[in-house]
Amino acid sequence: MDIFKIFALCIVAAFVGVIFLEYKKEYATVITVVVGCGLIIAVSVAIINPLMQLFSELKTAGVNQQYFFIALKTVALGYITQFVADTCRDFGFSAIASKAELAGKAAIFLLCVPLIKDLFNVISGIL
Repeated sequence: MDIFKIFALCIVAAFVGVIFLEYKKEYATVITVVVGCGLIIAVSVAIINPLMQLFSELKTAGVNQQYFFIALKTVALGYITQFVADTCRDFGFSAIASKAELAGKAAIFLLCVPLIKDLFNVISGIL
């Protein structure tokens, strides 16, 4: 998907949201959530094919697949965390947004524990 189409959709949704915000706040909230989810789905679908090609190239190159999946999960978790936190802030719940970001950071750290463990194994093997 072309990035400029995504930006145009965001601007149009923001204008529509502002118009509805004056008359029906509930509709503005629904527009925010629907457009946000739609953008995440559209971008995810556009990214899947190049990622699968990269995955097959890494597989044939002999790279450990575990590292690729950890990186993929980490990026996805970061995007989801940001979306949830921004949505909470849009609704006026900045304290909940901060807690969501903290939970996302903790989950990302837990995903990286196997990498850290392998790194320490490599370092200890060198020494």
